[in-house]
Amino acid sequence: MKTLTNLEYNSVGGIDATYNTYPYTLTYAEKLAAGRGDYGEIAGKSLETLAKETAQLEANERVWRDSELVFADIELNKVQDGRGTGLVSDWRDYRNLLRDWPEDENFPDQAFRPVINNND
Repeated sequence: MKTLTNLEYNSVGGIDATYNTYPYTLTYAEKLAAGRGDYGEIAGKSLETLAKETAQLEANERVWRDSELVFADIELNKVQDGRGTGLVSDWRDYRNLLRDWPEDENFPDQAFRPVINNND
């Protein structure tokens, strides 16, 4: 089985490794899936295993994002009807942040999830 070996942090905070004699740099999401960058948990894993763990993290975060989009739509409608809290612009901005979340460089790290800016 091909596994990751020779793991080292690089100068930009990433993790460089060797995978079946080829150089490989883990993505941010792969680092998260492997244990927030603790490469002791990465060593010996196959890229296939890491890819599955990464895909699961991303899928879970998309479920959260999708549920937040529904919530934001409901809250926006309430504000537009005069029964909610916050500003229409804040809820629209939040929806845009949620839509862009999967393309963010920190996705799927929950610590960097979009948050609503309530200026009311």
